[in-house]
Amino acid sequence: MSRNNFIQREVRRCNLNLFIFNTGLALLALWIISLFYFDFDLSGRIMLVVAILALPGYNYYKLYKRVEDYGSHPCCRNVLILGKISEVSKHIEKELSSNLLFPKNPGQGSDVSSKLRITPNWIIAKRFFDFYIIHVADLCWVYIKQTKHSVNLIPTGTTFSVVFNSKHIINAEVDGVGEDEGSSLINLINTLAPWAIYGFSEEIKEIWEQNPAELIQEVDQRFLEVQKILKREGGK
Repeated sequence: MSRNNFIQREVRRCNLNLFIFNTGLALLALWIISLFYFDFDLSGRIMLVVAILALPGYNYYKLYKRVEDYGSHPCCRNVLILGKISEVSKHIEKELSSNLLFPKNPGQGSDVSSKLRITPNWIIAKRFFDFYIIHVADLCWVYIKQTKHSVNLIPTGTTFSVVFNSKHIINAEVDGVGEDEGSSLINLINTLAPWAIYGFSEEIKEIWEQNPAELIQEVDQRFLEVQKILKREGGK
């Protein structure tokens, strides 16, 4: 398997971010140990060191496993639902290089342009420690999430994010989206996946959380109906 495919590069990016974060965490832990080390007897010192270094140690262990085998990254296990990692990566790279729908100018524009890639068949959502790949044909439910913020009960503003839910229960949330930009993204996705359900409601949320198969079945039926319409139009 090529060590330079898209998914491999994304795993390396996530591993590097985890290494930087965890090294800072380990240095902080050592500083805390230095403050209290001589306040304990031998057994207390051992317990202090183990307790404070446990999390950084566990994170280094995870990092080691992922460097040894990038397919062990949790995001890669999600990709395996879609097919062989090398094949999925090949299809994604082809569309990213020739048919990128969002952003039109990578590296420019809003913060979202660094977190999200959309092609006719793929949605790639990047976060600091991980990434999510959703096949457009698997989209079930897409909506804009609003989060209201306040300080001492005084409203300070509202932030928006776009949430993508697939029938494989791979869910991706892209935050930092402006309200108008979120609406534009929803419109773009709607042209690619008209069978999906758009917009938030408590009823849909309850079904998705308690019985996602019901919603998936409805979307699958809508998908078949859209395919029939496209087939009829293509035959004209």
